[in-house]
Amino acid sequence: MSAAPAKSAQRLSLKKAEEAVARIHSIAGRAIVDVEFKIERRSLDKAVALLGETETLRILENRHYWPEPIPEDDASHRRWERLLPLREALLGRLGTMNPGIALNRFPSGAQAILRAAAAVDGPAALKLWLETRDGWRTGGMPPGLYGSSEWIEGVGEIPLIGSPGARESAIGASLVEGWASADLEGAWEEIGKVESELHSAPELNALVRELPAGSDWSEWAARLLPIPWKNDWYDNVEESQNPMLTLTKRWIKDDPDAAFAWLREQQVKWDEEFRAALSTEDYPINRGSVPSWPLSATTGHTVFVEGEVFVLADWLRSRLAEALEWMNANPVKDEILADTIEWSRLPSSTKIDLIRRIGNPSTRGSAATTLAWIEAPATTRGQEREGELAKFHSLMTELQAIENIQEDQKARLARIAAEGKSGAYERVQSE
Repeated sequence: MSAAPAKSAQRLSLKKAEEAVARIHSIAGRAIVDVEFKIERRSLDKAVALLGETETLRILENRHYWPEPIPEDDASHRRWERLLPLREALLGRLGTMNPGIALNRFPSGAQAILRAAAAVDGPAALKLWLETRDGWRTGGMPPGLYGSSEWIEGVGEIPLIGSPGARESAIGASLVEGWASADLEGAWEEIGKVESELHSAPELNALVRELPAGSDWSEWAARLLPIPWKNDWYDNVEESQNPMLTLTKRWIKDDPDAAFAWLREQQVKWDEEFRAALSTEDYPINRGSVPSWPLSATTGHTVFVEGEVFVLADWLRSRLAEALEWMNANPVKDEILADTIEWSRLPSSTKIDLIRRIGNPSTRGSAATTLAWIEAPATTRGQEREGELAKFHSLMTELQAIENIQEDQKARLARIAAEGKSGAYERVQSE
């Protein structure tokens, strides 16, 4: 009696899989020929979820979609980018069914594969990753996996990475992301071990990103602080990969007083640790600061920027009115305001507001000339750029109208207004 319903269900499943395959080929075909087409992830995920291992592998190995090697022309790379959401979904699907096969056949898709695998079984995914990583380290590393020209499959949001340690951290971070999304405490139980292999900044940051809104941020701060970061040059990462700053950014939206107080207290300790480590370590870590790149417009060389700058900028970008209201009652240090003007991508109107909040005349003037440097065109000549020049001159009018700026800095602003970047360059050379 049960055989007929079972066969019927099997036929229905096969029919749905066939329809899913047809749908996926239709999506891929359109992405190839239509440069404006963007894959809608929700409907794609529904189709991919119906695929079995065989169908998934067959599509992933379709050389019409993903030729090997990838042609060097720009059009081929743009086509590859349009197909990335599909490839990531397929790699993730294979990662949930057979992550071992997936890593063996598509090693440069490790991030998508292990993210999905860890959401199903975190400990098993970690075991697989460590075995795979150790195999790569001892000579079985897939050719080109760590090369600077590597085109990373299925994870378009990750920039090209040339260091083995950096690549491994990025893969580990994806694993943590998947694990924590499904079992936060299970992921923490592993990360909280002294001997854990998941202690790079990106890996810890992935956990923080998965914390639910309204978490007990002070508790999580206490959990994370004792964990030593791997001493790898990549741990001096950009601010978006710093777990301490990510935690503060999230905390600040619930309790800015407590968040800033915690960050400022820790920054003093981190600075002391960093100075002490300079004499004994090749690449010491300052967990609260970020090395500047490109070079500083103010000094002309690399500097370490305090994390509070990036936390404040993120808050101003996401909740401007709330942040400004808090700053009215809680003045921020002049140096932090000046660095926020230099190192953030906030609108010029917001940066001008910050300049006006700086009390010291010298710091205020320096911040104004820094903003002029950032926004200045290469030259103030050329009618073909009238719109850009009009916008720049409007900004310079506002900057030159700011009060309580020293006379020599006013002169520099006037020179930048008249000469553009060449005037700004002279400013840097003279300091």
